[in-house]
Amino acid sequence: MQIGRLFSLARSLIVAAVIVIPALAQSNPYESNIRAFEAADVASPPRPNSIDFVGSSSIVNWVSLAADFPRYNVLNRGFGGSSAPDALFFFDRIVTPYRPPIVVFYEGDNDIAAGRTPDQVFNDWTNFVGRVRAELPNTHIVYISIKPSPSRAGDLPDQRAVNDRVRAYTTTDPKLHFADVFTPMLTPSGDFRPELYVSDQLHMTPAGYAIWRTVVAPLLDQIADAYPIQIAKPETNAILIDVGAAESTTSSTVGTSIAWNNINATLAGSNTGVLPNLVTTAGSSTMASLRMVSRFNGANENGTTASTLFPANATRDSLFGNTETFNGLANVTPIFKLTGLNSSSTYRFTFYASRTGVSDNRQTRYTVTGGASATVDLNVANNIDQVASIASIAPDAAGECVVALTPGPSNNNANHFTYLGVLRVDDTGSNGASYLFDFGASTTPMDTQTSAPTLVWNNLTPAVGATDSGSLPGLVATNGAGTSINLQMTSRFNAANSNGATASTIYPATATQDSLFGNTETFGGFANIAPAFKFQNLNPSATYDFTFFASRAGVSDNRQTRYTVLGATTAQADLDAANNTNATASVFGIKPDANREIAISLTPGPANTNPNHFTYLGVLQVNWNIANVPAPIVLTATRNADQSLTLHLSAVAGMTYKLQSSVDLKSWQTLQFLPLTASIGAVQIAPSASNVFVRAVQ
Repeated sequence: MQIGRLFSLARSLIVAAVIVIPALAQSNPYESNIRAFEAADVASPPRPNSIDFVGSSSIVNWVSLAADFPRYNVLNRGFGGSSAPDALFFFDRIVTPYRPPIVVFYEGDNDIAAGRTPDQVFNDWTNFVGRVRAELPNTHIVYISIKPSPSRAGDLPDQRAVNDRVRAYTTTDPKLHFADVFTPMLTPSGDFRPELYVSDQLHMTPAGYAIWRTVVAPLLDQIADAYPIQIAKPETNAILIDVGAAESTTSSTVGTSIAWNNINATLAGSNTGVLPNLVTTAGSSTMASLRMVSRFNGANENGTTASTLFPANATRDSLFGNTETFNGLANVTPIFKLTGLNSSSTYRFTFYASRTGVSDNRQTRYTVTGGASATVDLNVANNIDQVASIASIAPDAAGECVVALTPGPSNNNANHFTYLGVLRVDDTGSNGASYLFDFGASTTPMDTQTSAPTLVWNNLTPAVGATDSGSLPGLVATNGAGTSINLQMTSRFNAANSNGATASTIYPATATQDSLFGNTETFGGFANIAPAFKFQNLNPSATYDFTFFASRAGVSDNRQTRYTVLGATTAQADLDAANNTNATASVFGIKPDANREIAISLTPGPANTNPNHFTYLGVLQVNWNIANVPAPIVLTATRNADQSLTLHLSAVAGMTYKLQSSVDLKSWQTLQFLPLTASIGAVQIAPSASNVFVRAVQ
């Protein structure tokens, strides 16, 4: 029976789910465990795209499961004492209903102890794989190797035999993965590590589970980064603020459900204006508030409506300050502070403003002061898609950051106008960016950021960057997790320059003091060096944010570099590296192209006045986000005391669903219709003497 094909046919009918109801005659000593899972699913429906952990007591006792994998929603569907045949017996109740993108499987330990042969255990595993392939063809399976235990020392040869066969089998299918916990749970000489086991010498201490997490986490990250739909929890903690006229507020981005905060001229035209309880992009209220310290002058509504970064309602207007007298006000230097921030976290501040139809320079300097202080400049004159970012500022001890606007050094407007149209604040958390790259000399690599919290870096030295074919395979995230993402050079850098800033407050000195560079005129024997590279194996459902930093100290010319980012769309950002300490340039929201790649190139910016037109890159910070995906429809069942069944449907409120049954997955009979007045509904049906397939159809 080709169940996979039948499932595809059923899905064309908008099938919510298909489950199997075991016959009354069937029994299993773990029935009560499974019923408890089903009751829990009704009381608290599982989150969509949760990772399903299935197995014996080693899964049951993994009480830190959610904390060990914070990026994901996880389900613990282990039942103690179980073996692989039990996981197969209950497959339709502990795997199928959740339609998990990943199943993490641990069985075999009890099987070997009960006398089953390695051949039998291996065959049970391949049968489990077959069930997944037939019913959930897109699901990945992570097999956790059978662990060694002092109380089962005599089983080690058979355990090794199973592990070796499964390891080899997983190489035949890209959706199968082998998590080797056997090797690190033994010493190099092959002895047991007593600190990993509780008194029964079978079950594990937290130290044992720490090893499991270290082995399993990189596999989950690797799968999630390449999976076609969302697995990782979406980032929803950004704060977006539309700073402008009262009649042009922004409530959401067109086509999405991104919530905004609005600051108008009435509130910001006072030294004491307050907007409390700012909301995140997901619409959640926060403890953060915006409090004016020094007022804006008023609103300007001559901004662009052509930006691809933010909605027109946000970009077309801004609030402004000025030094000379305008509208009866002089020396207007807007200052406000964000209060109620997490003092143990760090934040990225991104500024945007636009004033079209002008011919002068209206550069605004934004200064953010929290536990440290940093500045960044943006010329808003005729701006469409340029932003200015300060990558990482921790609040002060009171949980506050102060933002001040002053004319930038290049501002030549007669009134020295300053502007702010959009402010985006991202809580980058205690773990910082998703990926960090140090471009520079091999003598000063940035393997980790030693100050708390520890962040792991990727290093791109001339050995890789100064060749057209250099590559960094298997990039690591800041938490140390390995990934399948590669960085591939397509056009080389010239060499490294080590005359960068050492006083930056946003990145460590070993990252900021050196950079890789390109040039147009001949330098070091090379001309027309236009560095370019690409990221490969990106998540096609994600969007990526790129923050660039470079510094070349002790110079008097302009060394502006233009960073062009090309994926499914393209965007640019400019940064003058000359004497830079804390300024960054950012590009947001780039989706990978059809090949799951994003390319980055460096060229001289339009303001670059250096005779060699040097371009630089010292630090690259990459964050990624995945758009929210609608929750799937879930059908589960519980058996009542009278042996009747209660079907539970979690679906879209306001819709009516048809519940149908079948004994062969071919002929379907309608049981009844179930209108959902809320997102969860239930209906009772009679028991059956044989296995029954039940589905919900819209």
